[in-house]
Amino acid sequence: MVSLSPDNQISEFVKVLKASSSRLIRKEFKSHVDKYYWKPVFWSSSYLVNSSGGVSLDVLKKSIKQQDSPRS
Repeated sequence: MVSLSPDNQISEFVKVLKASSSRLIRKEFKSHVDKYYWKPVFWSSSYLVNSSGGVSLDVLKKSIKQQDSPRS
């Protein structure tokens, strides 16, 4: 869970999060990334931001578990 003040831009937060996590993953798993991953970027440029309206994490988890399973 992340909480940002209203003066922070969500897009900038996501940009920094993706850049730093990409660097850490590439560093920690260098041999695997070098062998199997050939793209110049690690993450796609898209992202999703969702608000829960202040409900607790337990309530969100319960709601998700009670949803219908996708039908094939």
